[in-house]
Amino acid sequence: MRNTRTRVNPTLTGGASLILLVFLVITLISFSSLSIVSARADKRLSDKYQTGTQDYYNARNLEQQCLALLQDAIAGRIRVSSRSGGLTPVDARTGKTLYRQEYFRLLDSVLGDSALFCEVSGISGSSASLRSVSYASAGHELRMQIRVSDTQDLAVCLVMTDPAEGDGTFWRIRQEETVSTVSFEYDDSLPVIGGDAP
Repeated sequence: MRNTRTRVNPTLTGGASLILLVFLVITLISFSSLSIVSARADKRLSDKYQTGTQDYYNARNLEQQCLALLQDAIAGRIRVSSRSGGLTPVDARTGKTLYRQEYFRLLDSVLGDSALFCEVSGISGSSASLRSVSYASAGHELRMQIRVSDTQDLAVCLVMTDPAEGDGTFWRIRQEETVSTVSFEYDDSLPVIGGDAP
């Protein structure tokens, strides 16, 4: 009798698919946790950006309140008339035409009033507030510093102009920018292995 033995080659069908499935599950869990971490970081960044933008526009709104008060204060004493084909500043109380020196003298008295911006209140629920207002009669410049956040201010510089020389407005904006209120010290040292560490 013949002894026939069939030779069977072992196959790894069950084990390989199980290893592949475990690897696939681990990969999916890793990528999903990375996407959750990334989404949380994006949310924090967008919330911070939204707060910064809202604080900036609250400070701009406060600036517009100040400019409206300034316009009302000047219009209470000086009005612009279109006499003799051009724009002429006129004293609102007497009706007298103001020449350049008289105009700036009257403007200096209006802007020198320390209570001019006392009605300005901060925007409710925001950090925006009027930090300082100064007027230099030598250059006819009005400077305002408005708080935007703990680290930034909105700096505004107005130059008072003669309405007869321009487009009938009392000022032009020379500067309007955010400035940092803190000084940053950057660490530019480079520790080297075996060297002197700071």
